Amino acid sequence: MLKIGIAAVFGIGEVVKNWNCCLDYDTVFGLKLLVHDSVMRCRKVVAVYWKLTDLVRVERCCCCGSVAVEMTAEFHVASPLVETRESYFARYCRQLGWNTWVVVDVSLESIFPNPAVRFVRKPSGCFIQGIGNGYSKVTWIEHTEVDNASVHYLFKPLVTSGFAFSAQRWVGTLARQCDRVAAFMDESVMILRDGRKNLLMLADRMMRSYHSSVSSSPIENLWQPIPVDGGEDIMVTTKHNFGDDSQTPVGVYVTVATTIWVPAQPRHVFHFLRNGDHRNMWDLLSVNLNTREIAHVTTSRDLGNCVSIIAIDTSPLIFYMQESQTNSTGSYVVYAPVDILAVNSVLDGGDPDKVQMLSSGFAILPDRPTMHGEEIGGTLLTIAFQMLDESVSTRDYLPSSSVTTLYTIITRTAAMIRARVIL
Repeated sequence: MLKIGIAAVFGIGEVVKNWNCCLDYDTVFGLKLLVHDSVMRCRKVVAVYWKLTDLVRVERCCCCGSVAVEMTAEFHVASPLVETRESYFARYCRQLGWNTWVVVDVSLESIFPNPAVRFVRKPSGCFIQGIGNGYSKVTWIEHTEVDNASVHYLFKPLVTSGFAFSAQRWVGTLARQCDRVAAFMDESVMILRDGRKNLLMLADRMMRSYHSSVSSSPIENLWQPIPVDGGEDIMVTTKHNFGDDSQTPVGVYVTVATTIWVPAQPRHVFHFLRNGDHRNMWDLLSVNLNTREIAHVTTSRDLGNCVSIIAIDTSPLIFYMQESQTNSTGSYVVYAPVDILAVNSVLDGGDPDKVQMLSSGFAILPDRPTMHGEEIGGTLLTIAFQMLDESVSTRDYLPSSSVTTLYTIITRTAAMIRARVIL
């Protein structure tokens, strides 16, 4: 592995001469269930790495004992304030032995130069070694060349340090996928396996929708600052479903999102937001109402990773599906209002793709990278809401009444969360 590292770093001096940029070189080791299938099969890249890759398109695939794939991808952080990193690269996968695999990504921008691209992914990838009992040792290397001149001030420490797009995130995503497979197979849960599988598939779609909705990708979202004084970092976009997407409600729906700094540790913020009993402390629709968790499926050994159903005691009852995820690189609390009859149908083996939903929620990141054992300072909290807006007649027009409502919802929510977590 040291040889791979030397090869990746070789030539840094020449790069610095030609471009005033940041060079990230990051290596991380992980020990998890066997995971080579998710990186060897090009069609599974989106399914596994949706937290990191907003769009993946397979251009060409050649299979001759090994696998060579030509791909384009957008790598993103869960905030509209961080630009996506577009990459055109070749992925080469090869089995070196009966229990050893290597996956290498090489940027093709040097062959097909694009002057607008400010990001080049140097030789990166992973080395996977089976160690018995269904476990693998994974070594991941990320090596990139990037111009960070336009990074938003809130995210500058995370992005310029390499943490935001680091190897730790790739390994963390692999770990999440392995935990999810284990959750499918867990027989200690009261919900039958088919119902549990369908529930987790529905939650997975909800999470994908959230990450897509907060991405700064111009293909996914046409963000504009909300036209209110002081709203420069509050972004809004609209989309119109004419009925061609059966998984979301028909009509125009609006997404409003922002990222704020909170003077509290990320883990404290995460546990406050994931607790169903605390929902009435930050949700404007639940203030002064009783909220409680009525169902719960754990998705990893960390009890903070789970899918749950939250009930709001109002008439009629309101139900939310919620998934919370956490690891060393970041945490998420994502939810969507659901019809309880539809959820019961899913648990009884019904098709989860027939359940319509719009997801909202929170991405929780440390405000800066830390050394081993160092205490994290504050939190970068991304807040995003998706909602139907019947007053919007076109995708390009947002009435002033809607602007006021959106601004009020997101700023009051941010203020309520700040007030609670810094007590």
